[in-house]
Amino acid sequence: MVIYEMLAGKRPFAAPTYSDTIVSILEREPAPLSRYVPEIPAELERIVMKALAKDAKGRYQTIKEMAIDLRELTFAAKADRPEQFAPGRYRAYDSPPDGQHVETREASARSSTPEDARSTSSVEYIVSEIKRHKRGAGFVGALLVLLVGGASYEGYRLLRPANLIGAPVRTSKAIGKSPLKLETLTATGQSRQVAISPDGNYVAYTRTVQGTTGIWLRQLTTNTNLEIVPPRSSIYTLGFASSGQYLYFVKSDGPTGPLRDRRGLYRVSLLGGVSTKIVDDVEGHFSISADDNRIAFIRQVINRDGQREYSLIIINSDGAGERKLLVETHPNDLNLPIWSPDGGAIICAYGNSDGGSQTVGIVEVTIGDGIKKELSPDRFFHIN
Repeated sequence: MVIYEMLAGKRPFAAPTYSDTIVSILEREPAPLSRYVPEIPAELERIVMKALAKDAKGRYQTIKEMAIDLRELTFAAKADRPEQFAPGRYRAYDSPPDGQHVETREASARSSTPEDARSTSSVEYIVSEIKRHKRGAGFVGALLVLLVGGASYEGYRLLRPANLIGAPVRTSKAIGKSPLKLETLTATGQSRQVAISPDGNYVAYTRTVQGTTGIWLRQLTTNTNLEIVPPRSSIYTLGFASSGQYLYFVKSDGPTGPLRDRRGLYRVSLLGGVSTKIVDDVEGHFSISADDNRIAFIRQVINRDGQREYSLIIINSDGAGERKLLVETHPNDLNLPIWSPDGGAIICAYGNSDGGSQTVGIVEVTIGDGIKKELSPDRFFHIN
């Protein structure tokens, strides 16, 4: 993503809000680099787009593979192979009838290293290219970042203590607790949202098929799965009620508006059935109080001055009694509301990271009077 932004001057998955950015990363393809930089070498575009591929099998599996392709790219430029640097969009993959991705470039092309290229290092060549072609400095600079970064990572991976011969093996054991166990619950690559019930007996997860998302429930003790919400639209957030009887979720209700699609908060029984709408216009994240009686969420609108306005709102679990606790405008964004254990306050993220700034903090808003109090002077790039 960094290299894409260096070359195009734009982010590959730009969106107005954090939740929209996540959806963009998961569901949308970035525009080809040649749209913004027509003279980009086709091979460099192929490498960057492959690194951003949605299908995990289609991406580089190790940084070493990417470094090999980049090294070959510099060799090709040095050997004056114009076909590797011809401008224009490069289609890295063809889609055969079975839907699997097959790389059109022959794998054997990166199995050899030109002997004549060993006399000059990749870094020396990159520096000379920057001196000769100022317009191509962006391309060559991108290669330099990737090559140096790849070499650094490989060096760390190979030389870290755990990989050295005779290095002691470190183990940790929690006193009075069972060792941590990791288990794969799904293997389809279609699950993007997940929640676990308070008693630890159920896991709710989404499955996206052909652009629409449904919700499945897995009982961990029996390893049985049940679809409780059929796939009909996009689903953004999941959360169990404290009682464990209901699952709440936010889903798309309609076409895209000024900021994004309309979203509503719904509730469904763990046994399935018809979902009940609780409230409209929910930004995405929500929190349920410990007694299950109230729900907190963020609503984003465009106010009369054309600014993005964020409201921290609480409602009863049946959708009645809506009340605004706090209203802020961009860049003082509100996000991720969480009820305090005693139900007397809501903690949320405050601020934004536009332009790469590190200005997001944590605030507490009391339920009784709506007073906002900063909990820490620390600032972060993002809180999730």
